[in-house]
Amino acid sequence: MLNYQLESNNLRGFTLLEVLAGIVILGLIAIPLMSYFTQSLMTAGETRAKSEDITLASSLMEEAILTVEELEADSSIFDFADTFSQIVDYDNIEEKDNQIKLPQKNASIDLQDSQDQMVIITVQVNDYSLKTMRFMPWE
Repeated sequence: MLNYQLESNNLRGFTLLEVLAGIVILGLIAIPLMSYFTQSLMTAGETRAKSEDITLASSLMEEAILTVEELEADSSIFDFADTFSQIVDYDNIEEKDNQIKLPQKNASIDLQDSQDQMVIITVQVNDYSLKTMRFMPWE
């Protein structure tokens, strides 16, 4: 049989000091990289929230336009809130002075009579707002 002898010089590993120095170096490199990751996560969250606001505002604007178009010729702008409440499926709709508020969505829809049988619809969701004008055959 072959007899293997292990020499003591070949059994050496890393010392505790070398391992600690490696961990410190990796930590110094990782800290700046982690700040980039956290910043990108915060930016992604803000972008997602803004995208949700835009989507909700667009959806509410379409629902408001459909509601205005659904009002009969003998209706008035004051029937909007009742008709809108029947069409959409939101809880806790608050109505006041031609304005509808959706507190759980931090959104509001404002209607104003304009000249020449026009109605101005403004939708506000957080910092994002949409505005449009629609012709209404009200007398």
